[in-house]
Amino acid sequence: MDLKSRPEYCIILPKSKDTATATLSAMGNYNLNTAVIDENLVAAISHILLGNNIPCALWGNYLLTIYGVPSIVDVSFSPTGLIKAATNIVQSIDFVVPDNLVAAAESSLQNKGLGHCSDPEACTAVAETRTSPAPAAHFHIDSEMTVSIYTQSSTLWFLPGLSLKQLSCSPDFILASDSRLPPPRPGRGHGAFHSSPFPVYIPTAHRLLEAFVRLVISSLKGQHKCFAISMVTYIGEYVDGDGLLDETRVESRCREFYSGLKNGRKPMRSLIRDLEASFSESSD
Repeated sequence: MDLKSRPEYCIILPKSKDTATATLSAMGNYNLNTAVIDENLVAAISHILLGNNIPCALWGNYLLTIYGVPSIVDVSFSPTGLIKAATNIVQSIDFVVPDNLVAAAESSLQNKGLGHCSDPEACTAVAETRTSPAPAAHFHIDSEMTVSIYTQSSTLWFLPGLSLKQLSCSPDFILASDSRLPPPRPGRGHGAFHSSPFPVYIPTAHRLLEAFVRLVISSLKGQHKCFAISMVTYIGEYVDGDGLLDETRVESRCREFYSGLKNGRKPMRSLIRDLEASFSESSD
């Protein structure tokens, strides 16, 4: 599998619906099937958002598992087909939408079988102590699993504003069913989705890396710095390790930080200081 080059063309979705009959039925009834946390549920949520003209891209833990990164939502080989790794990261299916469409995204997912947050003050999804950025809106599947909406300004702010056309025709996004993505592997996440007429868009590997590198220095008072560095390390170990990352496509300042981290050329403090200095020289 190789994601190191991508021809410039618009994504053409498959016409067959044979692989998504259950998902189609669930969406036709306007009620999400949350009994099983799998790609059909992710595709159904994406379909609802896109069907309401809300551009969206998968984010967070489930996105990482598609790239073969072991994470909280690790659907892999097991007797039950569902493995939930024990970590301190909130279990969630996350999507990024334009800032001005967060309310619309939240509205479109209401009355779809998802639960509202009954105790925001105690909810770990939006707790002030969480190590990763909090969502702008969220629903509950159960006490542990959430469906969350993130703003583009908190995740992929360095990319052009999300639009339906951009998702399908941009080199910054691919389908979760892209054949170059890894297959399911024991202990290595979900892997690529099956081909489906219900698209789930994901950021390319180099854009995902850039997002976390930028987060290292952009979070308020550095509260998400450790989380961001961990994500960069994960991408290096698993995504780059699988040959899915083309460093030449990574923005130069982010590439310099990543290269230094990977090769151990400098202490982390020096790498962060250099990264801050490189971005302070411009308004980007």
